[in-house]
Amino acid sequence: MNKTLAGFLIFLCGCCLSACSRDFEVASNHADVSLLPAGKQAFPTFHIDRAHVPAMYRELMSINLAAVVKVAQANNLDIKIARQQVKESRGRLASSVGAAFPVLAPTAIFNYNSGVARSTAGNIVTADFRSISPAAAIQWVVNPGRVIYNIVAAKKRLNASRAQQAVVIQQTMENGAIEYYQLVQAQADVVAARDAEADAEELLRFAKLRLKAGTAIPADVASAEAEVASRRQGVLLALNRFYHYSTDLAITLNLDPTVTLVPSVNSLKANRLVRTSIPIGQLLKLAVKYRADLQRVRELVRAAQAAGGAVAWGDLGPTLTTGYTVGDIDGRYYNVTGKGPAVSQNYGMHGYQNFQAGGGWQLGLSTFGDIQTAKARERIAEIRANKQLTLVEATVVKALQDSRTNAELIPIAADQVRSAQYALNIIKVNYRAGTVTSLEVLVAESQLAQAQRDYAAAIAHFNQSQIAIVGAVGLVSDKAILGSATLPVMKEAPAMTRPAPAPRGRNVY
Repeated sequence: MNKTLAGFLIFLCGCCLSACSRDFEVASNHADVSLLPAGKQAFPTFHIDRAHVPAMYRELMSINLAAVVKVAQANNLDIKIARQQVKESRGRLASSVGAAFPVLAPTAIFNYNSGVARSTAGNIVTADFRSISPAAAIQWVVNPGRVIYNIVAAKKRLNASRAQQAVVIQQTMENGAIEYYQLVQAQADVVAARDAEADAEELLRFAKLRLKAGTAIPADVASAEAEVASRRQGVLLALNRFYHYSTDLAITLNLDPTVTLVPSVNSLKANRLVRTSIPIGQLLKLAVKYRADLQRVRELVRAAQAAGGAVAWGDLGPTLTTGYTVGDIDGRYYNVTGKGPAVSQNYGMHGYQNFQAGGGWQLGLSTFGDIQTAKARERIAEIRANKQLTLVEATVVKALQDSRTNAELIPIAADQVRSAQYALNIIKVNYRAGTVTSLEVLVAESQLAQAQRDYAAAIAHFNQSQIAIVGAVGLVSDKAILGSATLPVMKEAPAMTRPAPAPRGRNVY
């Protein structure tokens, strides 16, 4: 009899609470989930276009991965610097080639003397004269071996700068894509934080209704208010992280950092770029073959070897010298006194030619030090090349391992979302019946929000690790990152001054 009476009283209280609470139903603003067995359903869909991110200072600009890749290649400052470095290396090569050719030196000398001068016999005589002598000289001073090695070294440095340009372009595209997915993840965090805030506000509303009905105490309302304040702080912090990632991406794309970049995607999806069956050995072979930075260090090794040959030939090799000068001279000589009376003489243009040729060697104590220095530089270049190869191999291994780990995390995180959603739904029903406290609801909501963040992070990190694998083997390109995606032009999104209100009829208790 007592059990029957207790059950009747519980039922009566539930009916009273239902009558007091308007729009009371079990609903959620979180990911749509199903309670089917995990093996028989797809991953939960986490919509991130509900973020409604307000602009930081100016307008919003929507952007997708295709636009990131396109703008990064066109605007990035590091790429522009790399292109200028290629031009610099090309200029040094032209200078090294030009050093093998003679030098043309046209001259015009005007000479005026008043007073005395020294004669060819050595005595001092009174002499006033002026003369002008235009001439053109061709000079060729060359160390053949040094010139040849310098040209080879400059050619290798040009190849290295071209490889460095390719490295910068690929790294820029890779970094831009990774920062884009960081921004997408931050956008998902904003959605999760706002969902948690909406849940806390709805719990506060229902706590106030229960307080009016006399089924709750003021401490329940105060606890709910504190939770609302806490989750509002979480929204602000999530927005701040989003703005930071937007600024980082704007720097990579060389855009105005005061403009807020917003990913134009509706939901998070895993983007597989590398097949799961590819072995690590094949990836390492691809990296050795296609990595532009490895090509760069190889060219620098060859450049160091050629520079060492240039030093040896410059210090030990023969130097050939030739010169040919052709010109004219005219002048006026007056008051020239010697043994006879002073005389004056005018001379017209008289031509002259001069040719010289010679060769020689030079050897000093500094020669051995120069050769030793060149050998050490060559060895340093070889060690750096081996170090870069080791780093590349380690990068490939870590990128593949990260991809595998994140691929395993996605289904686990999806199960976590489903379980947290199911637990929250059950706790909401029990809370309506008065069998659980508001604290348990808050804990369940926090667990669901964290599960959603973990799920978004797993997908974003998987996409980043896939791009990292492509970058690790040196195959970063538009097609590698985007596949068959087109490259649309970025468009401005309408500016927002405040977040849009949450839809009615959701997240109610």
